[in-house]
Amino acid sequence: MGIKTGNGGGNVQFFTINQKLGCFTSGSGPNKQTYEAGRTAIEGIPYRLAIQEDSFEEQKSLRANLYMKDPDGGPNMCVAFTIYTEANEASSQGVQLLARLFAADTTRPVSIKPWFAEAGLKLGNITFDREGGHISFKQQDQTGAWVTVQPDFAGRGAELPPMEERKIEGTNKTVKVKPGWTEIMEDLVGKLTARLEAENPRNGQAQQQQPGGAGTGMTEADIDPTEIAGMRARA
Repeated sequence: MGIKTGNGGGNVQFFTINQKLGCFTSGSGPNKQTYEAGRTAIEGIPYRLAIQEDSFEEQKSLRANLYMKDPDGGPNMCVAFTIYTEANEASSQGVQLLARLFAADTTRPVSIKPWFAEAGLKLGNITFDREGGHISFKQQDQTGAWVTVQPDFAGRGAELPPMEERKIEGTNKTVKVKPGWTEIMEDLVGKLTARLEAENPRNGQAQQQQPGGAGTGMTEADIDPTEIAGMRARA
């Protein structure tokens, strides 16, 4: 379990998902480390979810900090990802990740692996019309195979409500809105926080620091990021 890389201390090791580049980073300044997109996964048992206000590209944002323990006895880990920004409101990737965590059995290990797709990439029945980061979220089934966990938006189904275009009053301009996304995000955070606290009643003692179901058919989340990493040459 723990962090797994394709090539191969402390109370908690901290990692951040760069949601644009589809990769993990750790540390900061001269000690910052960037892990190759699609080749690094973090595996562990979720035990705590904490939300904190952060800054993203000079915009106030909310960051989810998901704490995970390594059942093999390694250091605990914290995976941080953005779930909301002032400019764009609820993050599709962030809310999707929360919904997959909600659908998972949080008493067993899960695997989180960010990856990157280039525009025009074709994999199976999926064609990516623009480049960007994605996040794979998996859990082992009864056979021991790692399979994609389909999202559950807190009882609202497996898909976010589609974005809508609305005209700005008094102008010819339109903006895209995300109907209900923020409410879904808040509901997921509340329910996940309560669940993990109930499953791990010693969270308050164990936590000493703060960081600065499988589906059928192929979707983006079913793609093995290692396949993408092997298909492209990145500088």
